[in-house]
Amino acid sequence: MLGGLSLLFSVKALGGSFEEDLSLAESLRVKNPPRTQQMLAELGERLGQASLEQFQRYQLLRAHQELLVGHYEEAEEKLLHLMDQVQEPNKRMRTLYLLAQLSEIRNDSEQSFHYMLAAADLYPKLTELQAKVDYLFISAHMYSRVEEFTEAEAKAQELVSLSEKGNDYQRCIAQQAQLAVFAGSEQLDKGFAAANRQIELCKVSGGPIYVADAQMFLGHYALQKGDTKRALSYYLEAKNAFDDLNYRTGKLSSSIGIAQSFLAQGNTTLAYNWANRALDMVNPEEQWSEQSELYEVLSTLAQKQGDLNELVRFDKLYVKANKALVQEDKQTRLAFLQARLEFENQRQRIQMLEQQNQVLNLQDSNGRQRFWLVTQGMLGAGGICLLLFAVLVRNQRQRSRLMKLAQTDPLTGLLTRQGLLDKAKPLYLQCQAKGEPLAIILADIDSFKNFNHQYGLNTGDKALRRMAHRLRSSMEPGTLVGRSCGAEFLILLPGLDLDEAKDRVRFCQRADPGGEDANLDLLMTLSFGLIQPLPGGQLGLEQAIQAASLALEKAKERGFNSIEVAEAQGSTA
Repeated sequence: MLGGLSLLFSVKALGGSFEEDLSLAESLRVKNPPRTQQMLAELGERLGQASLEQFQRYQLLRAHQELLVGHYEEAEEKLLHLMDQVQEPNKRMRTLYLLAQLSEIRNDSEQSFHYMLAAADLYPKLTELQAKVDYLFISAHMYSRVEEFTEAEAKAQELVSLSEKGNDYQRCIAQQAQLAVFAGSEQLDKGFAAANRQIELCKVSGGPIYVADAQMFLGHYALQKGDTKRALSYYLEAKNAFDDLNYRTGKLSSSIGIAQSFLAQGNTTLAYNWANRALDMVNPEEQWSEQSELYEVLSTLAQKQGDLNELVRFDKLYVKANKALVQEDKQTRLAFLQARLEFENQRQRIQMLEQQNQVLNLQDSNGRQRFWLVTQGMLGAGGICLLLFAVLVRNQRQRSRLMKLAQTDPLTGLLTRQGLLDKAKPLYLQCQAKGEPLAIILADIDSFKNFNHQYGLNTGDKALRRMAHRLRSSMEPGTLVGRSCGAEFLILLPGLDLDEAKDRVRFCQRADPGGEDANLDLLMTLSFGLIQPLPGGQLGLEQAIQAASLALEKAKERGFNSIEVAEAQGSTA
């Protein structure tokens, strides 16, 4: 059978540096997902060795693999967390690319288009070839979805040209993008050539899923040309690959194709058998395109068998699927237009603000020049010195005020992540040098996204302020508390051993009757990840925070209101 499972035995074992093993896992992410997932589990035990840049790549790779296996909530949580943290353009593009794919899987077209348009704004800043490939790939697919085929084909062709500078995998997915455009626009002969090139490139580098996608198109092409035997062969090969990968949508589509091939050959028994297999896989509330094709096959079979009841039933389901498909296409098109309009309006507002800022800067500069000319004419050397001193004092005050604003989270009044890190670094070094205990804690509101959906964004903001109150009131004097990102908070607690730090955390988890919005304590639960680095150890501050972050993830996996402690060397206990 086709698939990635046989590759498990041809990949070298881990044993190099963290960078070497992470790079190997990244290279196998599509070609061999099972091995990649195994390697991620092993790398997770060594996160104490990772730099911040490597940790972000590790999280991106985990999110990608969780998307492949259908763990959408976990993937989204990691990706949104990375969007708050990652500013480097190439990694930010990868994050947007995966978020757009996730939104597309969930049929959230509007959000998917928002991510794509945000990626378009980032494109000129990209320096890595893979990041540019990701953008062009998702753009070609999205434009094809809304039947903007001229734009889609232009993006796909740009991707094909760009991929000539890259590796076989990049050329493989360039062909996949081009095939998607040709298939959507019913350019069957061009699609036939693209599908054969895709199989040739992807067999070596791109993984079985892209090969199977191309075989699905070739099956459709052969069926349109009346070559039912060849169509059946392509669909069966694709079905074997999708079975190996446990790719549900692919298994459904290939089973329908096999049923269509047998029906075209006049073999109603096998056509009925495969159609019923597909029927068991259908989600009645989505996959309208697949449902339409399937119910057309079942309706034709019922007619041939003279089963009037089944004919009426499947005809109704066929009509329902087609109506839903038309409505979905309209909604997708509308979502695209709305997203593009909102994005253009936002871009125009930003441009207007930048222009206004330039005008104000010019006015301010001219005003300062006139002021100095007048001052120089009126004052002697002593007066100028006094004036300079006054200006320096004023500038220093303004600089101090701006620094304070930059280091303070406007919603909670806590330190921002950068503001906290600026204060944390000397504290961490001091505790390490003196051998004093220091607990590093990451806290998060459980399922905060669902909380926002259920109670609204205003209540979500109140919950964040309430969380900040609980942390401040629960911790000892001298504790550093900051908002890391989203609903995640970072705490450095000096002077307490691990058991005392855990007591503080448990106290914080209890509902507090005091303060504003105390009733919110009944609606939310908090999970924590802790670590207490060994004094004089080799663990740096960033590595300790990463270990606490991993412990927090494991705490949340165990359930709400959980606490997980990481060992000092960075592996979780």
